[in-house]
Amino acid sequence: MRKLWQYFFAWLLLGNGAYAAAQDFPELQFDHITTKDGLSSDAVNSIIEDKPGFLWIGTANGLNRYDGYRFRQYYHNDADSNSIINNEIQELYYDSKGRIWISTEDGVSCFLPDQNRFINYNSKLPHPYHLRINSSARIYEDGNGYIWICNQENVIYRVSDNYTLEEKELTMSPFTLSGLSWSGLFNIFRDRDGKEWGYRQNRIYLLDKQTKKAIQTFDFSAIINSPILKMGQDKDGNLWAGTWNNGLFRFFPGRHELLQVKSLPKKVIANCVEWKFREQQWWYA
Repeated sequence: MRKLWQYFFAWLLLGNGAYAAAQDFPELQFDHITTKDGLSSDAVNSIIEDKPGFLWIGTANGLNRYDGYRFRQYYHNDADSNSIINNEIQELYYDSKGRIWISTEDGVSCFLPDQNRFINYNSKLPHPYHLRINSSARIYEDGNGYIWICNQENVIYRVSDNYTLEEKELTMSPFTLSGLSWSGLFNIFRDRDGKEWGYRQNRIYLLDKQTKKAIQTFDFSAIINSPILKMGQDKDGNLWAGTWNNGLFRFFPGRHELLQVKSLPKKVIANCVEWKFREQQWWYA
């Protein structure tokens, strides 16, 4: 099997943009895979690698499994309730139990590789598989291995061991940004100390780990007027926040500060990744 991480890294650099925080960046060579090679769509939105080494590629038209040589596609089938909920895939998450969680335009699917089937959730399904919002759901796995479905207005869903959903109400106060009212959590990030940080638009919340309710609110509406898309932590323990068209910020909880990285352009920062190559460290956004 080929070194599949090479394809992932190419997507990270070329698809999302990259900025290195160190000099002498190594010269890298890339292979390209497209619909001519069997990919279901050239519009790739998310990539993960599972423990057996397969790449899972979420596109605007279907889910692909790639072994380095061949593709296997997964599509929605109206006649099959065990098929994926929708073909327009937005984000993939590979959990600690080997399951693949798929956020789509019309709900969330959980793929069980050992059973080769999908368990589906959306607003059209009855309780306990019902979601408030279908599109742009975000998946978070807590320290105990439980999956939480975020970006559901003022509620959050915990997935039980039998794959049913437990709805939990959130207590964040609604606020207005760009003329729209917002509430709840877009997503959650857990730092190395086990603290859970929720975020929605230009707010960050320190969360109670059991209820996911806010213990402390960090309101940065005076600093940024666009949403936080991703939080991360580097090897030195620094916390970071990537935003929509406002660039990258460093988060100082103790000082209640959010400081912009001036050396980077005010672009969309959808992810933050640390990469080590030949004893040198780079920080990418």
